[in-house]
Amino acid sequence: ANTVGVPYLSAGVNEDGLAGLRGYFAVSMTYSQQSPLLAQMIAKQFPGKKVGIAVADSGSFDDAQRSITREAQAKGLQVVYNKRIPKSASQTQALSIANELRTAGAEVVYFLSSPTTFLNVAAAGAGQGYRPQYVGPGITSGLNTVATVGCGAANSVDRARFFSPFPQLDVIDQMDPDYRPAYRKYAGGNPDDIGIALWGLNKTLAQMFLAAGKDMSRQSFVATLESGRPFATGVYPPVQYSPRNHFGSNQTHVLQADCASRTYKTIARFVSGF
Repeated sequence: ANTVGVPYLSAGVNEDGLAGLRGYFAVSMTYSQQSPLLAQMIAKQFPGKKVGIAVADSGSFDDAQRSITREAQAKGLQVVYNKRIPKSASQTQALSIANELRTAGAEVVYFLSSPTTFLNVAAAGAGQGYRPQYVGPGITSGLNTVATVGCGAANSVDRARFFSPFPQLDVIDQMDPDYRPAYRKYAGGNPDDIGIALWGLNKTLAQMFLAAGKDMSRQSFVATLESGRPFATGVYPPVQYSPRNHFGSNQTHVLQADCASRTYKTIARFVSGF
């Protein structure tokens, strides 16, 4: 897209390969941007706990592992496990990972992988009586489907905390009362959290398009974003870019798995520090 001048936007994920591209913009915090906040949260809310870092063996997660390792060291956290794990861990591999974390004494585990691998490892650990405090960056491990499945597997994900660019269903009515009526009108059925993710993302994009004007071109769209104008919807955290910074968010929501309801609850909104 960048080679032909087409702007490209996504929720924040990796920075490697994207930093420096004129046309790429992250609409929420990247994994690396979330690392300082995660390290702060662990240090403040779980003081003295031994930390494990488990990151899927994907090139897209290289900068995330580097950043969380660096931030953990800067905060003086005791990291007892720091490994790359298979992207699609089998049950046997999941059990091995869980046992390694348990043997290492990891009490708080930073986990970045697909939801399936996270659930397999958490279930394998719970089967051995191992239930650490799981934490990690957004986006997908904070979905209610993960809580539903994980809470059905011996409450293996109970109280897991993940950052998220979007809040959960428990607070969306307070934050944006238009969401549920719009979902029912245009999508039908009961609103869900994936709907919130798309709703918040597209509200941000709509603001950007409107700011660029009805005669928007590729070039004018990029120039509008690089102008330093903030874009805030009240759902996703606000973003603000410059010509040298296309990773424009510095806030996140914090979600926590509640196995009593088999859902994630929003325990903090628009967080920029702990």
